[in-house]
Amino acid sequence: MTLSEIIRQNVKFVSDSEVTVVVNRSQSWVTITDNNDEDEFVSLQGDDAEKFIEEADELFQKVGDVSLQECYEHLAYDYLDLLN
Repeated sequence: MTLSEIIRQNVKFVSDSEVTVVVNRSQSWVTITDNNDEDEFVSLQGDDAEKFIEEADELFQKVGDVSLQECYEHLAYDYLDLLN
């Protein structure tokens, strides 16, 4: 399985989980929200958000055939267990 396929598989899982990932690069924050319960969310700020964004940028540059939003959603996969 290629890295692109793994990313797309995780993106599908995140999408099927009805989760929204919003990234604000200029203010260094990331929110991962359960669309079925908006009180359930993960918030990354400061260094944690910058690390998340940098990792997404690296993946985007490395893989080349996925979007930056797909990279965000792929990385959000690891946070889904925090929403339950």
